Amino acid sequence: MKDPNMGDTLLDTLQSYFVGRENQIKSVDLGIIFGLDSKLIQELIHTLRHEGYPICGDHDGYFYASCDADIEDTAKWLLTMGWRIQETACAMLIAANLDHNAPYALAIMKEATITL
Repeated sequence: MKDPNMGDTLLDTLQSYFVGRENQIKSVDLGIIFGLDSKLIQELIHTLRHEGYPICGDHDGYFYASCDADIEDTAKWLLTMGWRIQETACAMLIAANLDHNAPYALAIMKEATITL
């Protein structure tokens, strides 16, 4: 069972030891520290972000923001990941001939640009 204070403990740890991109840590390593599965760490990070904490990261790991650029870079990376997931889903539907609207949706997505 998940400790109800685990999110607070994780937040305290990130704020104390993992501030700035140069101090990032992988979810697997956080899982080892806390004795939790890395998927649960990811869920806790997700919850903390939605509570307004600037926990940043990319494929190299998580860290607490040290400046606005950290937040902007993470937001851009997350948007790119979302884009790639949607693009892959459309491509799969097209390949399987399951969604005749997927080529249209894919074309719209390719034309869309997001700037921060």
